[in-house]
Amino acid sequence: MQDSSLKDAATPMSESAPAAPVAAAAPMLAPVVIRQDFTDGLRLDLNLGVAAYPVFLMEKPAQLLARYMETLIGQQTAERQSLRLNDPKRVILLCDENTAELFGIDIETQFITAGWEVDALTVPAGEQAKTLAVVEQLCEALAALGANRNTVLCSLGGGIMSDLAGFVAGIFKRGMHLAHISTSLVGLVDAAVGGKTAVNLPTGKNQIGLYKHPLAIVSDPSYLQQLPEEDYVCGLAEAAKTALLAGGEFTAWIEDNTEPLLQRDPVVLRELIARCISFKASIVATDPHEDNVPSARLSLNYGHTLGHVIETVTAQQEVPVPHGIAVAQGMRFEARMAMQLVEAEADFVLRQDALLDALNLPALDPVTMGDDFDHIVDIFYRDKKIDNSELRFILMATPGHPEIVTVPREILCDHLRAWLPEHSDSANKEEVAVNGAEGQDAQ
Repeated sequence: MQDSSLKDAATPMSESAPAAPVAAAAPMLAPVVIRQDFTDGLRLDLNLGVAAYPVFLMEKPAQLLARYMETLIGQQTAERQSLRLNDPKRVILLCDENTAELFGIDIETQFITAGWEVDALTVPAGEQAKTLAVVEQLCEALAALGANRNTVLCSLGGGIMSDLAGFVAGIFKRGMHLAHISTSLVGLVDAAVGGKTAVNLPTGKNQIGLYKHPLAIVSDPSYLQQLPEEDYVCGLAEAAKTALLAGGEFTAWIEDNTEPLLQRDPVVLRELIARCISFKASIVATDPHEDNVPSARLSLNYGHTLGHVIETVTAQQEVPVPHGIAVAQGMRFEARMAMQLVEAEADFVLRQDALLDALNLPALDPVTMGDDFDHIVDIFYRDKKIDNSELRFILMATPGHPEIVTVPREILCDHLRAWLPEHSDSANKEEVAVNGAEGQDAQ
């Protein structure tokens, strides 16, 4: 292990092996990820083609971020000058009410100790913050603070905050600087990496967005010990998705480590985060803006098609279904659909079910979805993966081999009827259930 006193990335310790592309795509960039392990954490340098930035997993993340940004200020190359990151050193934190209470004072203190001026903006917790109304309020607040294109907007929180901060940073003054201090497992293994940002419309999730990459992503993994159990297992859902997409050794590794992951073992957690980030970076680098047809990056939406529908349908309920729980249910649903459309074996369905169960991600009670079948189907057809009015799903016959599959409306409806109890009359006609009626109970 290396001493991390300087966190110098000039000489990489090791390189992670990029995973193979999961769909037709441009040649892989090399190296996509360079990994350095230190006595107190690790650093991953991501090269996504359109952007390159580090991810630090270490103590005192705000101080580390401040020091890293100062190196950008100090570099006088034409490339770095184009960043427009100049003195005075100033950062504006964006967090929700919960994260502000847990980490706000500590993070502000770290920035101040590092010699940076810091202001903070707080929004309500949850998906209700990802609206155009909140975006307008934040832009007004930034203007009132005198923020400009040289100012750094730094998210503090999980995937919702990185989405919101990235979107605002992309549009304010036509683009200000962005950084992420991630405090959630969802943010670290998925949401903060790759440059996608978005806010919601009443009609669906992430309908308005843009690509905005950060200067850096930092986190103290000990923050994950403070996450509520539900928030933590939501991150495990995204991690399970990534491991199944990667296939091979990663799938076997997460299956072997479900217990230490549930116990939040810090060594195992750090390895999980590094593996997830490395895999996602390898896929994003093949097609950063999803320009290819088909795009390998679409595969990262495994489980999200139904997942986003569940979130939209339950958004106004007293207890909405959280993102990770919805995605896990989407993975169960798509695995059963894969039996009909891509010749997946029942063993794969049962294997995935077992992994999700072991990570405390049980099957969702379909009663949660209500009984408006037509409305549920309509929401599917607002999905971002619609192509020529046709709905596409990510399906796998085996781990590591995702396919982008166009699914006719009648097949989608058949599978929905097999799952939703209010429309179970035709469920017995389904031949995609595992071991007869078991699929209806487990799906």
